[in-house]
Amino acid sequence: PYHSPEICYLKVGENGLMSEDDTASFARAMVRLATDDALHARLTSGCAAAARTITMDEMIRRFADGVVAALETKRPAT
Repeated sequence: PYHSPEICYLKVGENGLMSEDDTASFARAMVRLATDDALHARLTSGCAAAARTITMDEMIRRFADGVVAALETKRPAT
């Protein structure tokens, strides 16, 4: 429950890892990343692919579209 909206871009095992919310789980994930060459290569490739579509311009466009949609929403009469 305590993460930024950008979490929706994370694809576990494809462009990142997710651990439980404790130090030991995080450490296990980092050790796995540091010692598993195939995992490291897969995540590196996945990050490169994601970076081609998850751009600052795209994030700004989505944010602006959300603001416009919110402003265009009719509020219920009070």
